Amino acid sequence: MISKTPVNGGFTINKFNYLTNSFTQVPGGGVRIAVGPDGTPWVVNNLGQIFKRVNSQWQMQPGNAHDIAVGADGSVYIVSTTPAAGGFAIKKWKNNKWEQISGIGGMRIAVASYGFAWVIDNANRVLKYNGINMEDTGALGRDIAAGRNNSIFVIGQTPVPGGYSIKKI
Repeated sequence: MISKTPVNGGFTINKFNYLTNSFTQVPGGGVRIAVGPDGTPWVVNNLGQIFKRVNSQWQMQPGNAHDIAVGADGSVYIVSTTPAAGGFAIKKWKNNKWEQISGIGGMRIAVASYGFAWVIDNANRVLKYNGINMEDTGALGRDIAAGRNNSIFVIGQTPVPGGYSIKKI
């Protein structure tokens, strides 16, 4: 979890401890976070730098990003800082480097358990990667998340008490 407590790099990073039923602060700071199926966190800091936690140490990875997501299969994608139609280019971590995905870019990202990215672009369109490029699903959203069971949820466009509607796609 990224908190609201400012630190160098963004905000504090916290890990939930199931034994104590509480959060424990992890060294470092970030603004976006994703965790792989093996429990490995990936963080983007306030400078857009990408870090992966290995053996209790943050290791800087190549590239820069606005957002990051990891799927249940371990696939890692970013919304890069490379301008593209729809926001910024979508890139996938492959062979220790970022490979750009063809098609429309985005602003927010999630990864389905089967390893394909789902994206919200700068027009709030929900896009999904089909293995070749990003395609428009016809849905709209503000943010997106993917579950291990291939469920996709978006924060919608409809104002409700506390924020905006939540929709399953």
